Amino acid sequence: MKDEEFDAFLERALAELRAKQAVLSNSFGIGGNERFVVDFASSLLTFFVGEAPTAEASILPLGTHSLDKQRYRWSWSDEGLPMDVRDASRKTQALYDLTGFEMFKQATIQCDQTMAWEIAALSCSVLAAHGAYRIPNGSNQHYVLIHSIHQFP
Repeated sequence: MKDEEFDAFLERALAELRAKQAVLSNSFGIGGNERFVVDFASSLLTFFVGEAPTAEASILPLGTHSLDKQRYRWSWSDEGLPMDVRDASRKTQALYDLTGFEMFKQATIQCDQTMAWEIAALSCSVLAAHGAYRIPNGSNQHYVLIHSIHQFP
């Protein structure tokens, strides 16, 4: 893929992600919840208001952005995740297949927070996810795709 083609792809993916994030926010309150619980082994992200669960999402871990080191590590290379989760996360390598850009098959890359969201947008587009979520954990930010979501009554 040429640089101009990639730039156009990125712009489309960012616009698509903004629209999907608006639906997640408006329909499920994602982003406005008091708290959440993530279970990477089960690939579930549950949102709560107080003690009451409000929504549960099926997720695919994308990667972890280190704010301190300005580095992004793809989930498929993260030994801290269960092997089946790592294997599922390899789907993101479709970005390499599509673009031919080495950054999409290297285990870690230099990356700022803006670029981490761009990776989420590109992944969301290629894998036809419903949106993305950033999970803070100290100086690390875990990025996941939301593949399905349901609201609790």
